[in-house]
Amino acid sequence: MFTKILKSLLLLLLIVLSYKIYGGENFYLLQNANLTFHEAGHTLLMFFGNFLHVLGGSFGQIFFPVIFAFYFITRQDYFSFSVMIWWLGENITEIGIYMADARIQILPLLGGDKSGHDWTFLFTKTGLLSYDVVIGNFTWWIGIIVMILSMAYGGYSILKK
Repeated sequence: MFTKILKSLLLLLLIVLSYKIYGGENFYLLQNANLTFHEAGHTLLMFFGNFLHVLGGSFGQIFFPVIFAFYFITRQDYFSFSVMIWWLGENITEIGIYMADARIQILPLLGGDKSGHDWTFLFTKTGLLSYDVVIGNFTWWIGIIVMILSMAYGGYSILKK
């Protein structure tokens, strides 16, 4: 019973965070944690050419939550799995915001303006720079949908036990 209460409280927190993310609020603690995985992704792919090295940042934000989700699903910990999928969705929303910033470049960059904007480079190389906002908004909505579905699954996993 106590575990169900704790899981329900965590689910409530995710619902509140999701609502605030949907409203455009920033959560720097979460974003700073995600930045660690973003930078780790660059490091993982740095030996595979410049394009993949740059793409590695966003890849890291997807890869690590998926690895943790896989860990929990193999242990049949369905609630923890749903939390990791929520984290994946939250990362996808951040990637969407970063994509949509490719031309206007108002987001602060870790290395400053001299480091270069990942998605400006990637969209320029692929000829998609003029679609940055459309692709970014679409990606953001995918993240929101993933977050909603993960919370629904998390609630279901609490109720079914």
